[in-house]
Amino acid sequence: MDPYIFALALHSWLRWLVLILALISIFRGITGWTGKKDWTKSDTAWASRFAMIISIQLVIGLFLLFISPGVQNALSSGMAVVMKNDQLRMILIEHPFGMLVSVALVHIGKSKARKASSAVQSHKRATIFFLIAMVVMLASIPWGTAETFRGF
Repeated sequence: MDPYIFALALHSWLRWLVLILALISIFRGITGWTGKKDWTKSDTAWASRFAMIISIQLVIGLFLLFISPGVQNALSSGMAVVMKNDQLRMILIEHPFGMLVSVALVHIGKSKARKASSAVQSHKRATIFFLIAMVVMLASIPWGTAETFRGF
């Protein structure tokens, strides 16, 4: 099997797991924060799963960025052409940058939650960082392209 096609399919399917883990982690954070619950091993495990899967997704996405025939064609046209084309700019610049920011926010949120002085603070920090990461993620998805729902 072609490594590009395999990575593209994996990236397409794994995004749903990323979104599901984001929602679970945010829900656990909100209920823990508002319900003043203890930060448990289970909370740590869900945050770790979210951070791990989003990181794997980033690595696959970067791999795709470097081996994609479409990306190579677009880049051969020059960055001026890419920057003038909304769809190319989204796929080559905005999507990778936004997703990189999202991954960083998830890891920062997980770390801040772990280092918080109280369980409520842990839930609050995780919720805020994971929610901002989710908003950035959703804003960075190339919604107007046919690829948006590939693999669904």
